[in-house]
Amino acid sequence: MPSTLLITGGSGLLALNWAASRMDRDHVWLGLNSRQINLDGAYMLQLSGDFNAAIETVKPDMVIHTAAMTNVDACEAQEKQAIAVNCALAKDAAKAAHRHALPFIHISTDHLFSGRQAMVDETATCLPLNIYGHSKLLGERAVALAHPSALILRVNFFGWGPKYRPSFSDWVINNLSSGKPITLYNNVFITPLYVGEVIDYAHQLLDAKAQGVYNISSSDRISKYDFGMRLAEAFDLEMKLISKDSYNTKMGAPRPLDMSLSNKKICGRLGIKEINLNQSIEKLCADKERQKIFFKIDAII
Repeated sequence: MPSTLLITGGSGLLALNWAASRMDRDHVWLGLNSRQINLDGAYMLQLSGDFNAAIETVKPDMVIHTAAMTNVDACEAQEKQAIAVNCALAKDAAKAAHRHALPFIHISTDHLFSGRQAMVDETATCLPLNIYGHSKLLGERAVALAHPSALILRVNFFGWGPKYRPSFSDWVINNLSSGKPITLYNNVFITPLYVGEVIDYAHQLLDAKAQGVYNISSSDRISKYDFGMRLAEAFDLEMKLISKDSYNTKMGAPRPLDMSLSNKKICGRLGIKEINLNQSIEKLCADKERQKIFFKIDAII
């Protein structure tokens, strides 16, 4: 039986991919703020900040909170706004979902740690280096208090994005496809996963009645340089266009150099042996139809 999903941050890359992944089986509502879009197969709702009213209008079976301020440098420059969006807004959404006894998924980040330890698990002490990570950590804590059974997901994903919000993998593929050289860091480490898999695993966790914090990531710790090289190889693009460099921690807002996440908890909960990055990249390659759909989306601000 189809479920009704209310997804906040509806014009963002994750929300659009969530809608595209689920609207053939569920009724999907995308909650919009300043950017107005249309996506065939999904319903649009203007969010005023009154989440109770939105829930009463849509009558969803679950709420998925993807809305966030994610630009690290912008968060550093606008701390109050970052906390308002990444903490207070998340708390309000969680409180409304709890009031209506709805499952609630909150999307967190891999920017919560110092970057001095590899493959951190959900029990590791959070020591964010920047305002973005600090605001997201406050958001996690606020959500857990407002909705004790909420599912809080720490993620690092790649996938097709709309023209106005390309992803990291879009940037790599688009530049190399145009013959433009790029530079990627060989000292910054991540555990990226195709966004479609992030969404599938999130719903599997919901079905398993999981609560609390889970990392959803690949099993492969990889530098951004090596990840770019794997993308180039998978899409048969010129790998010689990619040069390597080391990230200077004095550039812009402070950032952790190692953001790799352990996925042992989710693998154990769902009975998965490993989550392979190469297979994840293959799924990105195979999902060209989504790229075409997103390319057609026009946004009005």
